[in-house]
Amino acid sequence: MKSITYDDGCENMARTKINEILKTKFYFCQSYHSWKKGNGENTNGLMRAVFA
Repeated sequence: MKSITYDDGCENMARTKINEILKTKFYFCQSYHSWKKGNGENTNGLMRAVFA
């Protein structure tokens, strides 16, 4: 793993420490663009659309 893409929410306040430990770079996705975070978030969005 070389990088991690985070949401810009307060739940990711420890991102600096996490990335120091894992020796990774961090990036932020644009707000309300969950598909840019990868397959997991995209799948969650699709499931919300079907089951909501």
